[in-house]
Amino acid sequence: MGLEPLLSPRDVHSADLIGTGYCTGTVEGWEGDCTRGHVGSWKIGPSMPNARACINRCRECRRCRFVSISIKNGECSWFSGCATGSLALVYGGDTYTTYRVKKRPKCAVGGLETPVQTSAKTNSSGGVHFVTFYSEGPPRDPGIPLGAMAGLVEATFAPHVDSFRGFTPSLVRSSTLAWQGQRVPGSRVVQASRVEATMNTGLSAIGQLAAKPYVILLRMLELAPGDILVYKDANIAKRPNLLAGAAELRELAAWSLAEAAPAQDVFIPYENERLKLKHHCKAHAIRTLAPADRWPTLYELPLHHSCQLIARRTPAAEAFLWAWLQACLVREVLEQQPDPPQLRHPEFRWHTHEQCLFSLVSALRGNTYARNLWFCWTLERHRSRELGQARHCPGPLAAAARSC
Repeated sequence: MGLEPLLSPRDVHSADLIGTGYCTGTVEGWEGDCTRGHVGSWKIGPSMPNARACINRCRECRRCRFVSISIKNGECSWFSGCATGSLALVYGGDTYTTYRVKKRPKCAVGGLETPVQTSAKTNSSGGVHFVTFYSEGPPRDPGIPLGAMAGLVEATFAPHVDSFRGFTPSLVRSSTLAWQGQRVPGSRVVQASRVEATMNTGLSAIGQLAAKPYVILLRMLELAPGDILVYKDANIAKRPNLLAGAAELRELAAWSLAEAAPAQDVFIPYENERLKLKHHCKAHAIRTLAPADRWPTLYELPLHHSCQLIARRTPAAEAFLWAWLQACLVREVLEQQPDPPQLRHPEFRWHTHEQCLFSLVSALRGNTYARNLWFCWTLERHRSRELGQARHCPGPLAAAARSC
């Protein structure tokens, strides 16, 4: 379906045409929350007969800034944020047209639209910055299309930090990381894996997230010494809890670094009380990276939860991230194979790639914590827990995301 039939020329001034495709998926019939929400869907019908009515409805909805309209599907989806450079075309996306209805001062960063905030954002710990990594899907890269979800992550967190940066495989591939006279081309970390992963199979096509330490360090080197950098994964369809706690992110980041006091200034909370390296680190990785006398101890260490990271820019943090990256560049320890069955720990489940390697590097480089923190579902202070101190952890429905 073409773009022009949706709005007549006299209506074009009321909204900016972005292009064909939609921002992200919505639930049919769920209108969302115009006061605090990020996404919703209105039915095109008698009360909303055309695109113009959809746009007018968006103007009345406080949180709505973008709409994706499909006359064919009778749908007007609204969004508070949108990765305008990565509109989704799957599942009939070519029948949708996306418009920006409301403008505000912004700067384009990596295909995302980042609001420029004028409220005070400084504190005694320095600046707080946000970085993420997301695949855009064909034809831009062979990963799954997460650009629209990254747009919602941006809309949620950008108002509460000093900067927001989103990296894609294409951006990484065209970059080079230089640290203390050493260089790593971005093409190495997004090189397709030789073997499929047991879980998260879509990551095999973009290097099993070896790009994670790469983009974190690449962004950190652009910050002032002492500034805090927060990383979160962008796949909020898999982990909607990643959107929680945006308004308190600055305080949470400073609090986490103060409470955990990571020896190398890089903090990732532990997964939970139960999971250990023996469950999600293949024996070949442990045997390759660690001396034999440490193998039994390493198997019993708690596993870190790698979808969220908080770090302060210091020489120690840079060195740690570089070591994590170097481990991820060793394909035989990053990837699922080799994994000789006779070497597996009896309680081994599956290999977790960069997550396993973060835990291993932390142990080998002494990145110990003063408090061994983990979080119950959401990265919020009131949901923090400490290993070995049993506390009730409510289910995910009780930990509903509160992003603003």
